Amino acid sequence: MDVLTKAVAEAPGLSVISRDEIAAMLDAETQKQLMGCDQSSCLAEIAGALDVDFIISAAVTPLGQGSVVSLQFINQRFANVMNRCALTWPGDPRQLPEVIEAAAQLLVLEPALRRPAPLQVIEAAPETEVFVDEKSSGIVDGQGALTAAAVDVGVHALRLVAPGRQVREIPFVIRSGRPVRVNGATEPIPFYTTWWFWGGVAAVAAVAVGGVVAGVLLFGQGTVTISAPNPVAARATS
Repeated sequence: MDVLTKAVAEAPGLSVISRDEIAAMLDAETQKQLMGCDQSSCLAEIAGALDVDFIISAAVTPLGQGSVVSLQFINQRFANVMNRCALTWPGDPRQLPEVIEAAAQLLVLEPALRRPAPLQVIEAAPETEVFVDEKSSGIVDGQGALTAAAVDVGVHALRLVAPGRQVREIPFVIRSGRPVRVNGATEPIPFYTTWWFWGGVAAVAAVAVGGVVAGVLLFGQGTVTISAPNPVAARATS
């Protein structure tokens, strides 16, 4: 059972027919039509052939360095889209199954059934401030940890800001009731990017202009150069 089928099957009131089961039920000609079908009316016809109430189509498309997960929840009786969900994921493609699961929960679960989950940041540098979706969640404790409670289902952005260290941004995904733990380690700011280093460079250049050409040459030697639809069908259960 793939991740989309499993996520939809957890929704109350639905029984699910997986992609493989759909393929087994359809003849070769209908399967060919399905492979080229991305319109709600076309998918509704296939759902009618399967005698199901709803059908869910899915697509994962590249976007820059990331991907977009798009789902549609289609009512075959009226050939209309009841709900849509699209999540943009800029992170590790190995986490796409988690993004698909979150998208499915946003698609078929009522808001009251989607349980927020905590985000735990660990191993962060002292005095690191944690931002979730640009909103501060506080400063890490003495052990470099902080827990941001009640993050909603979906894709979110984590930003870590610590004195003397590089800002780090990390995408993460929350699935219903599933806590997430993120290593909050950050790297020190390189010395050649600080104001005092470039102030020193300017001072050396100023001395060189005054006539110490050999000093300019010596300094120069040491300069640092900076997809196709993937449907799942469902029947309403009493």
